[in-house]
Amino acid sequence: MPAATGTRWRRTGVLMALAFATLGSLGWMVKTNVLAAEIVVQSNTAQFATTELYGVDTAFGMSTVSRSTGAGGTDTRQVLRGGFAKGQLDGLCVSQKQQVLGQTFTIRLTAGDGVVGTREIVGENAMFDIVTLRTTSGANGKNGLMLDGRSLLGVASHDATTIKGPDGQFVENPLRAPVGSGYYAIDADVGHLYNARGTIYQGEIGGPFSAPGLKIDVLPGDVGCASQPLPR
Repeated sequence: MPAATGTRWRRTGVLMALAFATLGSLGWMVKTNVLAAEIVVQSNTAQFATTELYGVDTAFGMSTVSRSTGAGGTDTRQVLRGGFAKGQLDGLCVSQKQQVLGQTFTIRLTAGDGVVGTREIVGENAMFDIVTLRTTSGANGKNGLMLDGRSLLGVASHDATTIKGPDGQFVENPLRAPVGSGYYAIDADVGHLYNARGTIYQGEIGGPFSAPGLKIDVLPGDVGCASQPLPR
């Protein structure tokens, strides 16, 4: 009898179903009117990469996040929480590795127009819980973090300012940081982050969000954003 050939649809179907179920917990969440005082995130991180992040009313500050440890348990981890009122991205990649039925696969979200310097992805009221971050020289010839306008270094994280309320005043403690010593932030009118890669627990976008060229792939193996060229 000849050996069976072709796709094993039963196993593939299970993988696909679990993969797309996992997509909802990628650590990348688009939310409307985010008002929660605390959000519990999953235990593992997601990779991210972008050629440029341009933010208006930007802050990067130390904060904490509640993390699921399974079986209903949680713990608290320190993160670098970045937030901005209005932002533009020149390409975006977010990915997460998963193990299902003994197999490794990667869920990867990408967006962009493929052109350096266009900053085609636009969002408002965004926040990211960053675990690791590094920048390198890229196709735009730039590297690192650049601040414009009013820039404050070493302010308390709970005093950082990003979004404004309906009354036109800055919302208090938008980074949801603990009130106390040891949590400090950079607060600026405008911030540029160039050629960045890292890992995050979650991302939130509370306002309008536009992502041209959005694509979601479920790929065999470990092929996350860290192993791919910077998106543009």
